[in-house]
Amino acid sequence: MNSALKSGDRLSVRKYLPFASVPFWGQFIMPPHEIREPVFLLYCDCKGKRLPQKKQGGEEMNLRELLNESCISFDLLLDSKEAVLRTLSQDLNRAGIVEDPDRFRKAVEYRETLSETGLEEGIAIPQGIDATVSKAAIAYVRLAVPIEWESMDGKPVRHVFLLAIPENGDKVHIRMLSELAMHLIRKETRDALNCIKTKEELYGLL
Repeated sequence: MNSALKSGDRLSVRKYLPFASVPFWGQFIMPPHEIREPVFLLYCDCKGKRLPQKKQGGEEMNLRELLNESCISFDLLLDSKEAVLRTLSQDLNRAGIVEDPDRFRKAVEYRETLSETGLEEGIAIPQGIDATVSKAAIAYVRLAVPIEWESMDGKPVRHVFLLAIPENGDKVHIRMLSELAMHLIRKETRDALNCIKTKEELYGLL
């Protein structure tokens, strides 16, 4: 954790994030030993103002390029976390992003034992880091019926964004989480996820 960050700064960032504070994001989304600095501080100052791109440490990450069209599904009837992770892993395999879907799924399931990936408002962002991943990507599914998922608010999850990260892709991992979260903290975005009908509409949100 960045030693320059003061307790008051954390409170400022938490105030900016109505559905997921930085400390909880770190605790639930990434295992503690992987936290280098608060994820959102890569993209925001302590008052919640988005930083100029030059201060973010790289070029802007394009979520549309990461979210493969063939890895987007709406209103699937899946009854468990295992079924969701299996389906999304297979989607990533068919898209040529994950070479071995079973190995990748096991990597995701292992991370689920280290930290919970369910946020609030029915959203989960599981992640898998494995050598079988050829490039960073995101797979998404909106479930027809919300399912049980270890989440911050203890409520079922309907929207799952699965992050696939190549081995040694720590910096990409953090930037993917940050960029995706910057969109999902907006209430209008979360509400729209329940209503959109096309992939283009999803791309428009992100």
